[in-house]
Amino acid sequence: MQNYKIIDISCPSCGGDVQTDMKHCKYCGNAITITTFADVMHFNPLYSSKYLSNYENALKENPDDYQVNVSAGICHLKLSNYELAQKYFEQAILDNPYHTDTYFYAAVCKLQGKKAFLTPKKRVDEAIQLINTALSIEERGIAYFFSAYLKYDFYSRKALNIRPFYDVDLENAITYGVTEEDKRILFDLLKVQQPSALN
Repeated sequence: MQNYKIIDISCPSCGGDVQTDMKHCKYCGNAITITTFADVMHFNPLYSSKYLSNYENALKENPDDYQVNVSAGICHLKLSNYELAQKYFEQAILDNPYHTDTYFYAAVCKLQGKKAFLTPKKRVDEAIQLINTALSIEERGIAYFFSAYLKYDFYSRKALNIRPFYDVDLENAITYGVTEEDKRILFDLLKVQQPSALN
């Protein structure tokens, strides 16, 4: 069920009265809702916590608000609170199952800041399934690249079979326009270094 209800909240930055349909605060110009990890890359932990507190207060009254759940999930992801982030992304998927980024971020949470190689197979497979769902909604280069990373780092390095192989996803990533900035953001999210085999 999609929930696009506009709710009144306080600006996470200055405390001004704003609504969730506004991109930026009319008072201070800062973002109201966080829609991508790039929005919080420059946040320090205190700033992330400030935004998060605001979102959690808004969710007490409107727990099914898709955008606020995504925003809270991204803030928790920035703070490396993977299980809490996963909870918010799962709720956002229930609220709007047609948004690819939510599946992508939920897949990132499955690795919990570790290399795919060091992550249990069950969680890697769950991450691949989430990425496949995202790709079934919209084919994007960064999602193919993430899939290639998972298959390379877990399956190929352990000499395990999976089809399609990581090189097919790598080719698709290039076809669908993955950029160096996309790769940088992905590995910042994952908190691991990009394997040289994927350069």
